[in-house]
Amino acid sequence: MARSSFPCRHKAGSDTYAHDFGEGAKVLRPYHLSWRSDFGLSSLIEPDVMVMLAELILAHGQLVPGGEVCGIASVGLRAAQQTPGDVLPPFSVAYVKGWRRSVTCLVVADAIRTLNIDDSVLLPQYKDSMRSVYATVGHYSHVQDQVLAARGISITSTLRRPPNCFNLLRQHEVLSRANVAAEATAASKLHVDVWESAAEVARVFRIGKSEAGAILNLTTKVHQDMVIKLRDAVRTRGMKAFLNHECIARDLFNLTFTTGTAGLEPWASQLMNREDNEIAPTMRKAWTFKDASSLHAACGAFLHFVRLLQSQVPQADFRQREANLRQQFALGVFDPDLLHAIESSVPPSSLDSVSFLRSLAAEISQRHARDVEEKNRELAERVAAATMDQIRAKLEADFEELKKHVPSAEKEAVETALDMKYLQERQMFVLGEPTSMHTTLREFAQHRSDMTLGEGTLYTIATLDATIFPSNALLMKGALETMSCLLNIGVQNIAHIQLPIPQSNTTLQAMTKHRRTIEDYLLSQSCGSQAVGLHLTRPNDAHASDKRGCLQSCVAVYVDSKTFPWSLPILIGPLELIRVSDMLGYDEVNRPGVTARAEQKGIPVHIAVIEAYLKGLDLKEEDKVIVFDVLPNRHAEFARAIVKRKLSGKVPDVSYFGVIKDTQKDVVSSIEEDVYNAWDSSSAAPAKTRVRDAAATPTLDTLSWVNGSPKFPDALIAKFPEGSPQYKEIVKFKEQLIGMFPETATSSSTAVTVRATGLPDFSGENVLDLEREVSLETFSADEFNQEELASCPGRAGKPSIMLTKDYKLFLGNITEEEMVLASGELFGFNVGAFEIKLIADMDLVAYKKKAMPVCMALCKIARERGLGEIGIWADPAGGAAGESTPVPYRYDVGIADQGKTNCFKPNPLANMEASNHKPASFGAVYLGQMGRVIKNKNASLLWEDSWTS
Repeated sequence: MARSSFPCRHKAGSDTYAHDFGEGAKVLRPYHLSWRSDFGLSSLIEPDVMVMLAELILAHGQLVPGGEVCGIASVGLRAAQQTPGDVLPPFSVAYVKGWRRSVTCLVVADAIRTLNIDDSVLLPQYKDSMRSVYATVGHYSHVQDQVLAARGISITSTLRRPPNCFNLLRQHEVLSRANVAAEATAASKLHVDVWESAAEVARVFRIGKSEAGAILNLTTKVHQDMVIKLRDAVRTRGMKAFLNHECIARDLFNLTFTTGTAGLEPWASQLMNREDNEIAPTMRKAWTFKDASSLHAACGAFLHFVRLLQSQVPQADFRQREANLRQQFALGVFDPDLLHAIESSVPPSSLDSVSFLRSLAAEISQRHARDVEEKNRELAERVAAATMDQIRAKLEADFEELKKHVPSAEKEAVETALDMKYLQERQMFVLGEPTSMHTTLREFAQHRSDMTLGEGTLYTIATLDATIFPSNALLMKGALETMSCLLNIGVQNIAHIQLPIPQSNTTLQAMTKHRRTIEDYLLSQSCGSQAVGLHLTRPNDAHASDKRGCLQSCVAVYVDSKTFPWSLPILIGPLELIRVSDMLGYDEVNRPGVTARAEQKGIPVHIAVIEAYLKGLDLKEEDKVIVFDVLPNRHAEFARAIVKRKLSGKVPDVSYFGVIKDTQKDVVSSIEEDVYNAWDSSSAAPAKTRVRDAAATPTLDTLSWVNGSPKFPDALIAKFPEGSPQYKEIVKFKEQLIGMFPETATSSSTAVTVRATGLPDFSGENVLDLEREVSLETFSADEFNQEELASCPGRAGKPSIMLTKDYKLFLGNITEEEMVLASGELFGFNVGAFEIKLIADMDLVAYKKKAMPVCMALCKIARERGLGEIGIWADPAGGAAGESTPVPYRYDVGIADQGKTNCFKPNPLANMEASNHKPASFGAVYLGQMGRVIKNKNASLLWEDSWTS
């Protein structure tokens, strides 16, 4: 704003405009006044004060001539360089007093020019006052006197409120800049930096205690950035509408001040002023210390929890919401939550303590998780597509190679026949030897005479297990007589008798009687005997109800002790009994009773008994030892012990012979299976599969070629999620492979060695699809109205079962979700006596809990276990006379006795009409009504096969 902005001309005869800043009254033009705040001691114009001054200037003019209180007492501290002979340059006044009025005057003049206000509407007083600005230049001996003079005029002013701490702060800054050498001593007294108390400040500047404390804190203890923010806030709102001096004087804005006291003491660190603190942008009234301290605590809590939020959410999300959070906080929206959080928790607390941040963090976390999931899904889809492209190319190449190796039906049949012939010869290599189980002493004597001993001696240990005394007295008598005959053969033979033990199913009198029976017989035969103790202990993890641990009495029997070669044991043990859950015959339905638990001790116990007798025997290389079991227990544990000892390679070698009853055929089969399995996996056994022509093996990349057929890797299907397009495509490739090589459907894992090729020929057969989907008729629980006969509760993944009074079978789903079941066993029929006669090889049986035709079960046994001693030839209708065509794994099953049919009589249940039957025995409810067992395409009774070698 230059001279041209003030067109008014000075009146003739009026005061002369100032050409310098000499002491005394001066007349200035408005354009000499300065805008700059550093030319004044105040630096602040409160809005309401400026409005008041503008109204005064427009109504009454700028000044009162003579420099009265209402005028501007301008004292020049610094001026621009003057041009000799000319008036003062524009904007050359520096103020000690009057900066507010001068700036307001310039603002009013600029507003008139900007708004194009016509001079005619302006009052004469205003226009006259704008021609001349009256000022006074005073010279003071000290800067302090200048400040005090300016403050004195301000305090006595009737046009404005008294100055505040920010005015004094401005004056202090100006005085600091004016601290020239000549005034160093005086000015140093005004430097707040060297003051020690508010009282000293109050004394120097003649101000109140609160204002003095405020100026002391603003200068020495409040961060400079905060001072600027507070000054800007006062400049914008005015001190009256913002805060009082008490807030500043009582350290509220000081660095390291904290509202974490009393109940909030744990939050002292989080509620402490730091260099990044900010003040709220708007206030409605001046703060008292009480109000400000509460808000201070909220500010500290906000800054703390915002930092927690920033550390826990992605930075992009934080920056996006930070401004909105700060704006809402400035409006006081979050104060109640923040104050409650710090009062009810200890630092550092968590975002869960503040409801608005908890929901915000959860929202960001969920959205971020969704974004990550979506990105991962898209990436996974691209990776899956690229992976599938590679797999597809390799599989297509493998299929092209396999097309050259698809066998004809005739070639496949021949290969299967050769495989089965090899398995039969291999199987007979170990099972073709005479069985070691004999039933009569004559058979034992015959085999004993056939043994080639040379100069060696044949030692025999006869074992008689009378732990559970047989109910058939003739059986015990025959066993004792067999033992006596064996002992009379020579002194190299001895006997070991295990006497009856106490158990709840027999009385003490009966046990004593049984022991006397054995002892009386030994006396009648003049046999020598020695007591042997068998120390038996319970397993460490046995149930509390297991009371089996005891000292069983045994007897070592011999003849002619003068030349006796044996060193008989006195005490054998301690020996740990077998756990009940590990006993032979233990399953979900059949739990060994008291008698069975007392009889079965475990194979290790019986091995220890044999080793105890062998320990003192001096054997030569050509000597041999035989264990003759004249009375085995139910599971022939001595037989199993000798076989296990033999298979483990222990010396000396011991052979076993036993008197096995017809009811113990399962024992013979089980022992033979153990022998076969041990031999089958030993290095002495021939190769498990027939050697094939290596030239016929195709070169494959992804698929594998094992034992003459391709294998589809299970890992390939598991590579993609079920239901995905890639998964479906892989399944189609596998189905295509099964169509080319049907036998690949039986085993896709290369971990199992397939012993033979080929599958049953189901040409012309109506094979039931056991994998088809069956939807049963359903009823709601409210609609179901049937009279119950018996039921079985549902369990994990299994339905509940109900049999009604009219023998209808219902399945129940007591869960809230739909139940999908694979084909499998619903329930069993308990134990009992049965005899089955197969009608055809397409009859369904349960093999490894899976329903399949008999011929398929036999096929699996040959392919998986290498048992080939089964017929595989049939004469199909239409075959040429005298010729036989091999048909893989199909059998003619004839009924040996046409007068017998399939029959089964389960043992009865304790409570036939109970509602908590076990699935394994639920079928016994049909006892007496076996003809009403369900039989259709959805459910039928199947025999469960247990195949042994």
